[in-house]
Amino acid sequence: MNYEINYKSLNLLKIGRNFFYLGIFLLPSAFAFSAIFLLISIILSTLNSRNFLKNRWNLSFFSVAFLMFISSLIASFSLFTPQNSSLVLNPDWLDLLNWIPLIWAFASFQIYLNSKKNREICAGLLLAGSVPILVSGFAQYFFGWYGPLEAFNGIIIWYQKSIETRGYNALTGPFNNQNYAGAWLVTIFPICFFQFRKNLHEKKYKRIISFLFMLTLFIAIFLTCSRNAIIALMLSIPIMLGAGLKIWVFGLIFFICLIMTIYVFEFPLNILRPLRKSKILESFIPNYNPKFKDILSFTRINIWSNSISYIMQRPIFGWGASTFSVIYIINNKDSIILHTHNLVLEVTHNYGIITALILFTSIFQLMRKSSKKIFSSHNILNKNLSSEDIDKYWWTSSFLILFIHLSDITYYDGRISILFWLLLSGLIMIIREKN
Repeated sequence: MNYEINYKSLNLLKIGRNFFYLGIFLLPSAFAFSAIFLLISIILSTLNSRNFLKNRWNLSFFSVAFLMFISSLIASFSLFTPQNSSLVLNPDWLDLLNWIPLIWAFASFQIYLNSKKNREICAGLLLAGSVPILVSGFAQYFFGWYGPLEAFNGIIIWYQKSIETRGYNALTGPFNNQNYAGAWLVTIFPICFFQFRKNLHEKKYKRIISFLFMLTLFIAIFLTCSRNAIIALMLSIPIMLGAGLKIWVFGLIFFICLIMTIYVFEFPLNILRPLRKSKILESFIPNYNPKFKDILSFTRINIWSNSISYIMQRPIFGWGASTFSVIYIINNKDSIILHTHNLVLEVTHNYGIITALILFTSIFQLMRKSSKKIFSSHNILNKNLSSEDIDKYWWTSSFLILFIHLSDITYYDGRISILFWLLLSGLIMIIREKN
């Protein structure tokens, strides 16, 4: 009888794994079908495992889901009418779908990522599934292939928008805007670099294909004109090349100082003017403005300072989901800002300090502990490359997607949020496997 139960469980897991792989492959190009396949895999994983609550990492994130629900409930019963306005804030309960189901997915994905081989297969499927993004993105950018393109009565939509950024076009592909496209592409770039290095000792055609794919991905990231994506790409290079921590920190400090001198002290602006011939680099160089010395005049910093002031008014349980835009419009009537442009501030504003503290403490601890397990063994550029090295590049992708969300929020695109939790789920299994 025990053998029969194990046999059935094994078959169930095998079916779930196939649906999981299919969902990952379709994730960037056919999100609706991908979500269905991933949901099936999540259900089968849940049926196959009764140990979710025995994992302390899962308990931390499940507690976050519970607190989010409680915060939304409290916000619903404590409606607030802003002064000098007839608007009434009411939290959007649909926002919980961006968190609770994905936390469940985070716990369920772990069984499908429980070995280096499985993580490597998943990484390969992410790259293969991203080919339509590159094809459609280049067709849009160079040949004017605009959308929206729809299939199956609108179930699948590729936006293919014509977006003018500072007077020039930006690559978006199937995504709604260039920041979403940039976030996806730069997050999978370390995985692409891993595949390239892995194929260095393979047949010549494999080396050529992997190099061309990596080069195409690199160019596409720049063509999105997403500053977050380009900066993240630059930050990833020292990590992927195995630079020591001191070198990496020095480079980061130098980069921050350079940005400060450009945006705050204005000193090198005249020197950098010739770079305006490059329209992509132009987006990093501000127009001369005497008010640049007032750091609070920057849009991002203004948004962050406003969000912090709102958080201090309701620090424990927050204002409720999707309320930031309403509050910001009331206090800044000439501006429409949809979110806080920082995921930590966004969660804190919506659900309170306690929820945000548990969520991001758990994530940062997960990043810290997994980095110790991964990078302490040997250098990332070990010549004898094996599937073990996928963990190093998996961690780098996780770092990039977190970094991007410090100055922008692309999380509300379902593809990005699933990728976000998928990578974190893999880190859990890296820690358990190393132990």
